Amino acid sequence: MNGKTLFTVTREKHLDHMVRVVPIIVLFYGIQYYMVFQMGVSFTNSHFMALGLFLVLMIAGFISYDLNHKIECKEDHINVCWGPLNKKISYEDILAVEIPEDEKSFSTVKIVTRKGSTKFFFVDQAKAFKLFIEDQQKEKLLAA
Repeated sequence: MNGKTLFTVTREKHLDHMVRVVPIIVLFYGIQYYMVFQMGVSFTNSHFMALGLFLVLMIAGFISYDLNHKIECKEDHINVCWGPLNKKISYEDILAVEIPEDEKSFSTVKIVTRKGSTKFFFVDQAKAFKLFIEDQQKEKLLAA
């Protein structure tokens, strides 16, 4: 059972999408700030700063997830790493692989196992990931 990585899940298309969308979100936030400030609503600058901080934290969270959540398909299992958290999903334990959305540039993939389910968000090539898992399961069945 070699530790060789056969398939790696990427999230580059989601990062590209973020680069296109985040400036628009920030622009709308600025317009809302200006409009509320001009209307004289009783928001203080610290309220607006807190909302801006939460906006920044949300965007940073998405980027951190995209860059640090690693999913590598090995010969006998899927290795999932996110910071100090590590999880191994054996191909034999997988009951189903679901892609709830239609074909998009990135999708959510849900892996149902005997112990529960795991969702992977913003996956590039979701269908290829699903087909790879199904192929690995068939190989394990034929080898047994």
